[in-house]
Amino acid sequence: MSDFLYYHEDTINFILLVLIVLVVVVVSLWGIFTLSRSSCTACTKDIGFPHRWSIMGGCQIEIGENKWIPLDNYRLFGEE
Repeated sequence: MSDFLYYHEDTINFILLVLIVLVVVVVSLWGIFTLSRSSCTACTKDIGFPHRWSIMGGCQIEIGENKWIPLDNYRLFGEE
């Protein structure tokens, strides 16, 4: 076993480096997506519409049955 480690040390180090980079990327993406979902929930808390968040669509609200629009396009008109 020690001969294997001696002759393949560079390969093992490369594999460990790739695994570490993958873990960092996955944790970073998970954090970004969690913050984005939380931000969407916080922004829609007081408007009373169902909401959802997705990677492609961002934060969306449902203004009619199965009719979703981006939260950025929603404007509240009324009392000033």
